[in-house]
Amino acid sequence: MKQLVLISVLLLSISSFAQNDAQYVEGLLRDHVEALQAEGVTEIFVRAHKCEGNVQRFMLRDGSWCTSNGTYIETAVVYAKDEQLYLTKIDNCGLFKTVKLEDPKIFAYYKEHEQTLKTERLKDYDTDVPYTDTKARTEVYNCRWAYVFFTGTETFNSRYDEIQLTNDPEHPNKNFEYNNNHPLVALEAMVDDTLKSLESQGKLNRKY
Repeated sequence: MKQLVLISVLLLSISSFAQNDAQYVEGLLRDHVEALQAEGVTEIFVRAHKCEGNVQRFMLRDGSWCTSNGTYIETAVVYAKDEQLYLTKIDNCGLFKTVKLEDPKIFAYYKEHEQTLKTERLKDYDTDVPYTDTKARTEVYNCRWAYVFFTGTETFNSRYDEIQLTNDPEHPNKNFEYNNNHPLVALEAMVDDTLKSLESQGKLNRKY
């Protein structure tokens, strides 16, 4: 199986806290996906989201503290098993308990657009009015999204950066509409809404 690819982060040591970097998260994702595959689950996708400089701190179930220390990575493993849809959240501080999803729209949308997700990537920010040395971007776009899809017969991935979804009126992004209407961006909106909804309902609970 191809290794799950996430963006590397810098891990800084601070005493009395637990910090876990991208390799730690990647290992948890890999173990979880391999365990699902060993159970015969074939339809899986993994979503990872990170924003540089986003610090998150959590109290774990044993009373200890965990901090992302600079870059928090929020991931979700979404999969179909026995005609039921499930989601497992994983972040720098470990696994969450798997949640049963009552609404199948996420997976239905993914399967409907699977071919596009496999073959068509978001396009780079492209403008006919290039930036010059005297005028640089004032906005900093730190967020990135990465997806890995497992179909049982193959694995493919796709990713995009926040800047690809932006548009500077003075330097118009020719790919603005294309990128913002891409199925991967719509799928991300569904996953994000689902995570927020589960959080607000108190259904996202850490496993440890």
